[in-house]
Amino acid sequence: MKKKLSYLSLIILSAFTWTSLAYSEVSIVPMGNTVQPEGSSKSDSTSTTKKRRRPRRASSTTLKAGTPFLVELSEVLSSSQAQVGQKVSLQAAESIQVSGSTVIERGALVQGSVAEVNNDRKTGKLVVEIKNVEAYNGDHIPVSGKIDLSGEKAHALAKVGEKFNVTTSTDVRLKANRRAKKPILPPSENTTQIGFMDIDASRVKVDLPKGKIKGEAYLIVEAPKGVAVDSILVDSLAITRVNGHSLTPPLQSIREGKKAPEKGDKNKNGVDDLTLTFNAWDFIKYQKPGKNILYLEGKMANGAPFKAATNSIVEY
Repeated sequence: MKKKLSYLSLIILSAFTWTSLAYSEVSIVPMGNTVQPEGSSKSDSTSTTKKRRRPRRASSTTLKAGTPFLVELSEVLSSSQAQVGQKVSLQAAESIQVSGSTVIERGALVQGSVAEVNNDRKTGKLVVEIKNVEAYNGDHIPVSGKIDLSGEKAHALAKVGEKFNVTTSTDVRLKANRRAKKPILPPSENTTQIGFMDIDASRVKVDLPKGKIKGEAYLIVEAPKGVAVDSILVDSLAITRVNGHSLTPPLQSIREGKKAPEKGDKNKNGVDDLTLTFNAWDFIKYQKPGKNILYLEGKMANGAPFKAATNSIVEY
């Protein structure tokens, strides 16, 4: 597969507040609150119209072997970085229904692993075997499919969001399974603190076709207005999601030596902040070309959840 990729250029957007997230059509909602659908109002909730009940799922459903569907990459694949046996994150690009019931939801977790790698920069090759997809009830359904990439005078590459065809490999009888109820947190832990985050990726230098990836990216984190940055538990901070993809495990800052989170005022705005350091590959591998949203989560010293988000535009 021939990939034409230019040097990575990162356009760093300035930090934005909680209200600007709503402007960007993205919301981080404090626990216990809800988001009203577009066009609705508080008066809608007092309407006398009866609420529609969700259709019940069948007690069991059989998904036949050979059922085709699309999957898409949740991370960049590069023969310069991959190792045999490495896990690969994907997600279902479409939903699958059986007899009118959804058995695989769009966005469902798909797991794969690297089966073959040739990291030669002129004849790069990378093969990923797709293993399984998560059903609506949490079961893992075996899947047959491969991603076979090759580079023409370059490393083998595939971008986040690229789609591939796979099929289910065996008949699977799925039993309905009730979702676990979310625990109710004590009132003192029920108010999410929304912070501010900015990016400095000026030192990131990447040429994916040639397999050159070096440098570091910095996330600059500030506490909510009127709250001391010392109130944030540094060791709890991690990037938990990029766009709609949850990172498992979450991506934490480099911890060795001077790369541990540092307190200061890196963006020179007169507000104390924390600087988290990430190596270049970890920073870009979950981002698609174009606009991305990075979500950071952690805890405050009083146990309250802490969240922040920022935009990152990546061209590669």
